[in-house]
Amino acid sequence: METKEFLPAIYNVIFKNVCIDNDFGKSILGLILSTILNRKIVVKRYIVPTLPQRTKEEKEKNLDVLVETDYGYMVVEMNNGDLDKSKMYRNYMYLMSYASQKVLTNDKYNPTICYTLVNLNANCNKTSDPIEVFEYQHNNEVYILDNIKIYNANIDSLENLCYNDIKLKDKYRYLLMLKLDKYALDSFYPEDKYIRRFKEIVMRINDNIEFYWGVTPEKDREMLHKAQLEEKYDDGFANGEKRGIAKGEKNANIKTAKRLHKLGIPLETISEGTSLSMQELSQIVGGGAGTNQADVGKLFDKK
Repeated sequence: METKEFLPAIYNVIFKNVCIDNDFGKSILGLILSTILNRKIVVKRYIVPTLPQRTKEEKEKNLDVLVETDYGYMVVEMNNGDLDKSKMYRNYMYLMSYASQKVLTNDKYNPTICYTLVNLNANCNKTSDPIEVFEYQHNNEVYILDNIKIYNANIDSLENLCYNDIKLKDKYRYLLMLKLDKYALDSFYPEDKYIRRFKEIVMRINDNIEFYWGVTPEKDREMLHKAQLEEKYDDGFANGEKRGIAKGEKNANIKTAKRLHKLGIPLETISEGTSLSMQELSQIVGGGAGTNQADVGKLFDKK
């Protein structure tokens, strides 16, 4: 069965499933990280990609991929068209939050443990340098902290860079494949066993029934948010309408009671006909709850 829409690996739901696919996930993630850091990276183990909530008001923090490698701890975030300073700051805070937990667990500060944030960026603004590195470094190139780094890999910029350069395309193929659709993947380095396996997993995930309806996770969140807003509006409107109707009926009954009293109708009869209690009738004419029923009729004409 054909899916309505093919989701490449730049979508979080695909990227996570590929990169956390048992031993192959470690291998392919290691190749991606090795390409970005320009050194061999071996992924040792996955760490639960959710940081704990410290208070009931605090939102759950979901990370894309959090792993321990032979180079240290790495958070890998896939940003599809939504990277800005706020999100980059948030991703960095997630990394530092995990680092602080490790410090508390180990009960000591260890500046030799490396913490690395890797932002994989697609459909974002292109950069002059496809792979940017941010470090704590002084102007004279002396490293203040050499164990904390941020890497921004811009896949769109890499596409432009590698368009007519076979050697660069070979070097960055494990990043370029993340954005390819199913037709491009068919002919993309078919001799590479890792890319072949990558394609198989991406196709398998897309063939899952959960993706038949063709709605991307981002679109799903957008539609859900709109539906929730509309539901709150409808509920509020319905409740307001009910209160308005009830208030209108009450006002109509009060006017009717006044007219019936002027016609000399007994208060007991007015109460039965308007569903207003004798106490309410007393309050309406200004006598208060303790007004004598015999005096209520005299007070009606004052209203």
